[in-house]
Amino acid sequence: MPLFWSDFVFSFHPDCPEFKKSLKIARDHTTELVRARREAMEEEAESGQAPAKKLAFLDLLIQASEGGKLLSDDEIREEVKVC
Repeated sequence: MPLFWSDFVFSFHPDCPEFKKSLKIARDHTTELVRARREAMEEEAESGQAPAKKLAFLDLLIQASEGGKLLSDDEIREEVKVC
């Protein structure tokens, strides 16, 4: 509903607290997934395991932004969320 596109107007709606709580859970979960996958890829590289032939979208983003050069973890989270 276009009326609720405004954060100010939506803040008065009774569903706003539940929506914000759910949004925080989703953001925390995707942030944790990015962090865990980045750590797993670093461990795989240190142990000398060969990378998979086909990488998931998240893996490609992490691999392309080694050391946070291109995308930070938050930016990766936003990209993964969109897909």
